Amino acid sequence: EEARDVLRTLEELSQSTFVSPYHLAFVHIGLGDYERALDHLEHAVTERSGAAYGIRASFLLKPLHGHPRFETLVRRINL
Repeated sequence: EEARDVLRTLEELSQSTFVSPYHLAFVHIGLGDYERALDHLEHAVTERSGAAYGIRASFLLKPLHGHPRFETLVRRINL
């Protein structure tokens, strides 16, 4: 429930200020919503709103390793 509260807070905050899609992705991963996490990661890469070069090494993104969309994203940014 606490993670859902954090997600709601971040989503509300994003209406008035920049919230990195990476942060939203991390919360969705914690909730087990990998598809939504990937949506945010893809958005982050497209918008160049963060350090995409670190997605392969980030332990926070480990649950996505092996997922076809994640692997496509990694190839897309030449990691």
